[in-house]
Amino acid sequence: MKNTTFKKIYKTLPKDLVERIDYPKVNTTPSFWVEINDIVYDEANNQIYNMEKVPIIAQSITDIGINHPPVVWKDTNILIGGHTRHESCKQNGYKYIPIENSKLEFVVDDLDRLEVLTSDNIVRDKTFADRFRAVDVLVGAYFKKYPNITKEDDEFKRRFRGWLSREKMKPSNYTEMIEMREHPVWKTKYYDEVLNPKSKLFSKPEVAYLQATFVYPTMKTKIDLMDNLFNRDDINSLTFAVHNALKSLKELTIPISDNLSIEPFSVADRNFFSSAVHTTICQWLKTKFNSFDSFEDDWRVTDNQDFHDVISEKDGTGLEVKTRVVKTNTAPSWEPRRFKPGYHFLWAQDDEMDSVYCCMALLSEEDQKPITCTHKIINDRLWELKKDNKVIELVGKMKKDKGELKFLYQPMTFAK
Repeated sequence: MKNTTFKKIYKTLPKDLVERIDYPKVNTTPSFWVEINDIVYDEANNQIYNMEKVPIIAQSITDIGINHPPVVWKDTNILIGGHTRHESCKQNGYKYIPIENSKLEFVVDDLDRLEVLTSDNIVRDKTFADRFRAVDVLVGAYFKKYPNITKEDDEFKRRFRGWLSREKMKPSNYTEMIEMREHPVWKTKYYDEVLNPKSKLFSKPEVAYLQATFVYPTMKTKIDLMDNLFNRDDINSLTFAVHNALKSLKELTIPISDNLSIEPFSVADRNFFSSAVHTTICQWLKTKFNSFDSFEDDWRVTDNQDFHDVISEKDGTGLEVKTRVVKTNTAPSWEPRRFKPGYHFLWAQDDEMDSVYCCMALLSEEDQKPITCTHKIINDRLWELKKDNKVIELVGKMKKDKGELKFLYQPMTFAK
């Protein structure tokens, strides 16, 4: 970059200018003032900075002013630091901006200059995207300067470790980002999402990489389970089984001495009872399938993550069971840690099992979405599948009211 200087600097501003209209309030004494459009950005810096925080900083400058003016290379108009402050002042409509004149002479060499620029901004509140870009431009500048050097070179390894340490970045995170960027599908779906400040999908690169490399198990669905599998008596049997299992757990009393006893599960949390419901349903399904003449008798419950929860090798079919214990009439959120395409038995109930919703569906990868460290079955997709008769509701109903999807739980009554 050609070294340039300001057209004009002001030790004091003209008296006809108005603070907070023509220029920002400054809470320190700057080296001088300049016209805001007379500032030049270093091309190398353009690869490092993002401006998503400009609106927030602009409002802060409006409210309290600038504590630390932007900094330029010694006797130049080229910024070392303060890009977002400069952009924020432009957004506020200021014509003039305070400047700190650095004691550092402009560094012509791209790699050496980037070392200064990234070091200067180490105190900034950086996102992962900021830190990754800083390391990445340094790596790019290094190999541009030394085209015959490889990543196995000891000097590069030493400097690379230093960049990572300074930016507080794990080596694996950098490697994962590069692998995702070089992949024709992963770049847009995962790499760009990590760097996108407005994305709500991936806050950490390791989460994006986990989803990118995730392999959905190939589940067996040889036999059609969707056609009149369970009748009303079966569903009544299931709801009573779950109710009685929960009741037994909550009321279980264990003596600990002649005159003392405890009820260990009476105050257990929802996760515990959801697990109990899950186990009960799995055992009920296993027993029920083995009693049907139309199915083989090798149905079993498994905790193998490569299979559905209830499977039959001979029938070549299985069911994934997902349970939720939620507040009354709350829309369920089924979030399997490892989503498995195939048949799903989805169950939701309130704490006391006064009401229940249950359905069966044949779900594919498109019917769920990845979220942090897990997956989420999309309720709106269940609604679409229901309209296509690909969801069988066993207890309760889904309904759309003014465009809002609601789950109508069926009230349960049990003999005391």
